[in-house]
Amino acid sequence: MSMMVGMKLAGQAKLHSLVCSDLTDVGWMKHDPDFKKVKENERFKATIASLEEKAKHKKEGKGEAIYISASAEFRCRLKFPEGYDPEKTYPLLVGLHGYGSDPESFIGLWKRFDSPQFIYAVPQAPYPYLRGNEQGYSWTAQLPDENPAWERSRLESEEYVARLVKHLKNEYKVGDTYLLGFSQGCGMTYTIGIKNHELFKGLICFGGWFSKDWLVKKAGIDLNEMNDLRVFIAHGSKDQMVKIDKGLEAKEILEKHGYNVTFYEFDGAHQVPKEALLEAQKWMNE
Repeated sequence: MSMMVGMKLAGQAKLHSLVCSDLTDVGWMKHDPDFKKVKENERFKATIASLEEKAKHKKEGKGEAIYISASAEFRCRLKFPEGYDPEKTYPLLVGLHGYGSDPESFIGLWKRFDSPQFIYAVPQAPYPYLRGNEQGYSWTAQLPDENPAWERSRLESEEYVARLVKHLKNEYKVGDTYLLGFSQGCGMTYTIGIKNHELFKGLICFGGWFSKDWLVKKAGIDLNEMNDLRVFIAHGSKDQMVKIDKGLEAKEILEKHGYNVTFYEFDGAHQVPKEALLEAQKWMNE
């Protein structure tokens, strides 16, 4: 089975499960990579229209929904170097998983590093949702981008990660701190890292995009004033989820504003391969 056919079948299978579910909002689908290969298909468009109509009737029956911010507790997985000594100072690497993933999956990157001598922390994104029969998490609420609650959810996720980093710095003897992200987590890494540049020595960005408008127009950030960060960008030349052009665009924007950027292109798709991760580890040690 070709990769494209496999992707289409995955999208169709997921769509079938949604048709059979109690779905009340389909605006988030444009962000879901499972639908990337089928979203221009006429049958897919017709099904989406049907789901939207179904959701409209359900909404009318259930009443208007409003969204209120509230605090909650989220887990964070930690890995420590072999022979860890709590009296010694170690670098800290915080990893932000992609859309639909979880800490248990992303903590697995630990095995791909070469004898890591740093603390690795992976927090759970706040917003759960089901991908078929599997529980996944998102860094933003499953709402249309234009919904004010979506914007609040992103801002709150950014603040949550910054609080986590400060907490880890207080709990452990931490030296240089790096923020790593993949896919949606990569997009969050750019914005969190630049907004809180005083917390980090560098950013490691895999297979994602840089939301300049979000930082400049929404957050009022002057990129020229935050350019003390080192940035390592890695992107697969065969990435069909987030094209490599997005990684190159991020490099161009950041370099234009004076950032020290290292770009690593690897022969692969939407992934975090060992070879690229080892290059990032070398970069951290420079």
